[in-house]
This record gives sequence, structure tokens and C-alpha cells, in this order.
Amino acid sequence: MKFKIFILLFIFLFCSGCEVEYHLNIDERNIFSEEFYLKTENEEESLSLSQDSFPYKTFYDDPDAGDYPEKLDGVSYYATEILKNGMYYTKRFSYEFLANQFYRANSVHTCYEKFNMSENSQDGTLTYRTSSKFLCMENFPNISSVTIRLESVKPIVVSNADEVQDNTYIWYINKNNYLERSLIFSIQNEEVSNHDEEYTEEKQEENSTLLAFLILAFFFVVIGGIFFYNLRNQNQK
Repeated sequence: MKFKIFILLFIFLFCSGCEVEYHLNIDERNIFSEEFYLKTENEEESLSLSQDSFPYKTFYDDPDAGDYPEKLDGVSYYATEILKNGMYYTKRFSYEFLANQFYRANSVHTCYEKFNMSENSQDGTLTYRTSSKFLCMENFPNISSVTIRLESVKPIVVSNADEVQDNTYIWYINKNNYLERSLIFSIQNEEVSNHDEEYTEEKQEENSTLLAFLILAFFFVVIGGIFFYNLRNQNQK
């Protein structure tokens, strides 16, 4: 039995000897799109998967619904869809995060103790960094390996990915390296960049106005000085 999973969640309880694949896409708007599928070739587990209606929250710090399959007001949840392929069912989960929301993704916090975002106001970059230990390798011992794929239409400024294929950054996690397998990547934050450009243009306009005022003031001082100098000479005569 094998699962194909495109994100990391506590749904791993279904899995026995599974491989995990995680996909994250960053588009030109800096929207982080997560999409994952749960698929099994075991008929009994496939039926359980299709009947599962428990809501999975998207932000780790939102309140839990407890043991009851109901959604709480004000809490965001993954959109779900049941797909059928022959005798077996596949469950699809999806959600879109803003750039400044992704560090709260419940998927990542399930497998890492810490997941933080930092902003560099100088170059307009956002850096995402997890702690070192990939906890899901111990919490769900049936996982054999994890492949994480990050695809972005914009350049990734910095990353500790194991492999880069064009605009796709790949991390490989297994039983041998999970103790020291953090995720680190930095992207250009368009909003910060645009804000800095607008700020620079505004300051340039302010400086130009100030310079023009100083030149005009200097002109009047010089003209006034010449006028009073000539007037004093005439009075002395």
C-alpha cells in the first residue's frame, strides 16, 4: 500500500510504509498555494478516506474543534474534494496563503517545532525558516521518505535546497538526515519592494522641492544684500 501525499498533516495515521511528496507553488502575486492528495490502493482505507469529514484547519494557532467534526466560526480550513478512480478514492486538500501568512501553515507546524518568517526592509525579502528536526519522521514512523518541492515563478533569493531544477527547489528528507533537515528559503516581497520604490520617489520629490526653495531663498538674500549695499552707499554720498 502506498500513499501519494502533497503536504504534511496528521492524516499520516492512514499510512503504512508510505512515501510523502509535498508541493508548494508561489505565483507572481506572492500567493502560496498548497495542494495535497491522499491516495491509497487499500480498499478498506480508501472507503474510510472517502467518508472522513473531519475539518483540517489551515493555521496552526487557530482554535481546534476538538474531537467533533465541525467547523468553528472565524477559523480557516482546507478546501476538500473527493475524487474516485476506479475502485479507489482520493481526497484533495487545498488552500492559498498570503506571503505574510504562510509561516502559520498548520501543515509545516505539524512536522517542525518552529516555523518563522523574517522581513528584511533593506532589500524587501521575506525569509522562511524552520527548526532543524523533522518531527513527523518520529511521530509517524511508517513514513520512509519525504520529498518537498517548492516551485516559484519569481527567483528564490536564498535556499538550503538539496537540488534546484530551473524554478523548482527540492529537499529530500529520510531516516538518515531528518534530525538536521531544516527548510530555509527567501523570496522577494513585491509589496515591500514597491513600498520602498514609492518611498524613494517621494523623498526625491521632497528633496527637489527643498532644493528649489533654498536656491530661491539664496537668490532673494543676494539681491537684497546688493540693494541695501547700494542704498547705504548712496546715503553716505
